[in-house]
Amino acid sequence: MRTPVQQTGAGERSRRSANGAYRASGGKQLRRFFYRSTVLRIVPCVPSRQQQNALQETYRPRDFEKPVLDFAPILETLQTDIKLRIHRSVLDRVLEFCTYDRVTPDGEEYYLVNYPFIERDYYYDMLLSLGDKCECLSPAHVREELKRRIQSMTAVYQDS
Repeated sequence: MRTPVQQTGAGERSRRSANGAYRASGGKQLRRFFYRSTVLRIVPCVPSRQQQNALQETYRPRDFEKPVLDFAPILETLQTDIKLRIHRSVLDRVLEFCTYDRVTPDGEEYYLVNYPFIERDYYYDMLLSLGDKCECLSPAHVREELKRRIQSMTAVYQDS
């Protein structure tokens, strides 16, 4: 089968190459008119009757308890409010975890916050990430745990 011939503007003849582009006699590509496209045939995978029967005979759904998606009762037992004194520069970060109605001003530079707190590493790390811009006022056991964590961090950097 011969390839189609096209007349170019300069009087040259060009032939279509295997990839669908027209090439001039010097081998230089002028234009690409066609792109090769393949049509994929999608064949559904349907199991045979024997496979369907085997599947129905061997498959028995298990009984299971539906998961508890209402987390509110569990959260009430885990979460306590702690009182923080924070600098105004970290107010935006604290407001990511509580609402503005829990915040009261304490002078021009500081705020008192009733912060919802769960005694887990994540929350302690969040408070420690605020640095000297945050002070835990109450309860005493959370304040003591923060002190202990700060002392263990300073012990790493003590000269031996």
